[in-house]
Amino acid sequence: MAGNDPDGPALGTGTTRGSADYSVDGLLNAFGLIGERLLEERAARRVRVFGHVAKVRPWKRRFAYLTLSGAGHTVEARCPFEMAPREGEAIVFEGEVRLTPSRLQPGLDVQIIGMPAGTWTPGVETAETLALPVRERRPLRWVLDRAGPEGLLILGTETAVRDTLSALAAGGSSSVPASEIIGMSDAETIGRQVARHVGSRAPAGIALVRGGDDAGLSAFDSPDLVRALLSLETPFYTGLGHAHRVTLADKAADAAFMTPSQLGAAVADLCAAMEERNSLRERVAQLETRLGGVPRKPALRTLIGLGLLILLAALALLTR
Repeated sequence: MAGNDPDGPALGTGTTRGSADYSVDGLLNAFGLIGERLLEERAARRVRVFGHVAKVRPWKRRFAYLTLSGAGHTVEARCPFEMAPREGEAIVFEGEVRLTPSRLQPGLDVQIIGMPAGTWTPGVETAETLALPVRERRPLRWVLDRAGPEGLLILGTETAVRDTLSALAAGGSSSVPASEIIGMSDAETIGRQVARHVGSRAPAGIALVRGGDDAGLSAFDSPDLVRALLSLETPFYTGLGHAHRVTLADKAADAAFMTPSQLGAAVADLCAAMEERNSLRERVAQLETRLGGVPRKPALRTLIGLGLLILLAALALLTR
């Protein structure tokens, strides 16, 4: 099922991994929460919603809660912290619909649990050119937790790689991922060079970055390129264009960022959180050592033990 609103984007009936396309108002109408439809006439549970980001509310560096607005209504969404879009952007949000009893009024609250899948331009039709396979998507944090920043390989044009690394440095990160300048003029060249670097370096994840909105960006709409990227079985992330166009590669990526700079800023935020966790672990180890060295001083042992509990609680919050 697909929704269509006179005030929303021109939406087709094509789906992404079983997703159905809706505008914000179309989604609520499909669930029977506005208009004349009955609640039993359910919309698809996996959806892509086209809306404007009215509000972003981060929560403990774990999640970001979003309010997406449509022609006359809003819907709530939740995504990983590092994937949060900017307020005012027109985004495509993909995820699972969750219905819960409302605490404030009779009826149900609607929340979409997922992540931004790109951006859209009001009035411009979006079309699927490839049925994307169902697979587990790995957030950027997954790569950094397992291999550190050095496990991420950034591939792109010279300007885009520079913008990505500049944003990372501006975020205060002392760790620098590996990077390579590659040609991005056509899909075949991109696929060949990405495969070569992944084969020689075996990174934990790759980031494809390219700025601009010229005709060359259409290479990332190539089904052949997307199939080649998926066949590598390596998590990949995109930072393409100038925050107003979504490509097929963005939709297939483990996570898509609006620009190369936004991808670099996300890596910087995650690196800062990792460094904070490592610092806390060191302090915990030091307190454990001190605690073991004062067996005959109960008051001091109690004080150190209390500090140890506080640090462990803080560490648990940072690693959730």
